[in-house]
Amino acid sequence: MSDTLLLLGFEHKTFGELLSLIDGQRRNLDNGEPVDIQLLQSVAEYFRSYPDDCHHPIEDLVLRRLRLRDPAAVPDPDKLTREHQELAHLTKLMATTIQATANNCNAPTPELGEIMEQFVERYRIHMSMEEEHFFPSAHRALNEEDWAEIDFGVFDRDDPLYDSSTEARFERLRKEIEKSAKEFSQCTIGLRQAKRLQQLVSISDFNKSMHARNCHLESHPQGGYGLVLDGHDTIEIPECDEQQAVWCAYYFLQGQATRGTLG
Repeated sequence: MSDTLLLLGFEHKTFGELLSLIDGQRRNLDNGEPVDIQLLQSVAEYFRSYPDDCHHPIEDLVLRRLRLRDPAAVPDPDKLTREHQELAHLTKLMATTIQATANNCNAPTPELGEIMEQFVERYRIHMSMEEEHFFPSAHRALNEEDWAEIDFGVFDRDDPLYDSSTEARFERLRKEIEKSAKEFSQCTIGLRQAKRLQQLVSISDFNKSMHARNCHLESHPQGGYGLVLDGHDTIEIPECDEQQAVWCAYYFLQGQATRGTLG
């Protein structure tokens, strides 16, 4: 996968963690618990800067190349732009409402909870669409020359959440993300694994998802299956349903990774 897509995926992960912070404050509001307005102000400030200034323009560059390479993959060429504009509008609206709450001695306005909920929902739907359709289509259709041109046009600006020059401004956001990661890491891992397994229903699915790890599952003419890792036969799986064989191989690789025996 190209460096650009990896970067966009990493940024989506950061956005998702920040959306969870907003969602947590919305639940506090719904339950009559205190709302951390300063935290919300920091999150809104971040979403008003980096995504619209850097992340979305990079996606626009990828979209333009994808439209040239595979027009059929972009049946509605303006959809991504419309969604980016909608998110920018929601971001501004949420930031304004949060600031109104701060000006009102941190007493939440009636619209705050509704706007936070709408913002989180729309952002998550948008990122899910990109991760399930847009990014895979770009990965399949674009070649090395395309990615080189995109990389050349990428804005040379660090993510302020991880930029040392803005460390003080977003220090608390980083700490909140780290705290959430520790509290929910096991649950998150479990959910990711469950979702991954739901998508792995055939040997073909498994081999596509594991291509980057240089391993594949093959069916033996005499019955059963074999997992090949780095060109070497690793495990033999007895005759069974194809999906069962896929899950068996998946959990074997998970166990190897946990023990640190995979590179």
